[in-house]
Amino acid sequence: MFIIRKLLRISLHSAASESPITHLPTPMFDVLEQCAHRGNERPRCRPEGALQKYMEDFSYDPATPGKFQNSFFAGFPENSMQTKTLVWDAGMFELFARKYFDKLKLNEPLELGPSDFALPGGNFSNRKPTLTWVGVSQMNGKKCAVIQYEAFFNKLSLNTGAQNLNGRSDYWGTIWVSLADKQIEKGTLNEGVLMGIVLPGQVGQKALSIFRQATFCRRNDPAEPK
Repeated sequence: MFIIRKLLRISLHSAASESPITHLPTPMFDVLEQCAHRGNERPRCRPEGALQKYMEDFSYDPATPGKFQNSFFAGFPENSMQTKTLVWDAGMFELFARKYFDKLKLNEPLELGPSDFALPGGNFSNRKPTLTWVGVSQMNGKKCAVIQYEAFFNKLSLNTGAQNLNGRSDYWGTIWVSLADKQIEKGTLNEGVLMGIVLPGQVGQKALSIFRQATFCRRNDPAEPK
């Protein structure tokens, strides 16, 4: 059993000014842990581990098709894009760690081809993810391959109903894969998203900046991500 813990920081700026906008369009964000970050202020977060009841007992076969369709998320609220990304994050870890593991060679980057994913209300273009087996380390008492991954300048578009968003995503992180049974012991994700947004009642496009961090770990792992 695995869980993903997430930290999200959001800032909104005028395209013509570096001054942050005071109010965020809150219906856009529904996350397990949310931190709004404005300027040099300390991020203000929801309590860590806030229960999302609609995700309780949610499970799936990684080979199940249609994981990017609304029908796959029966019971999820309409405005739950950020919690859906938890599932997609897990799928990414599984894909990178399992599908390509046998193709990796120590310290030799493996560049994957581009791919497009139709999201509910949008699209994500994965430009050229790169995986590199950088070494061997211990995790959860097991000897693991340490795999670093990165993908930059990925195109992202979303239509939330009230706003149309277009921009780019850059993400990177590390995955620990057991050499004994090829199971994922831990994964980390960092993602920066920069998008243009037009808010109702405001003139001109604003720049929406989001930075998020997620940790994929075994449920019995006592370590809490920082």
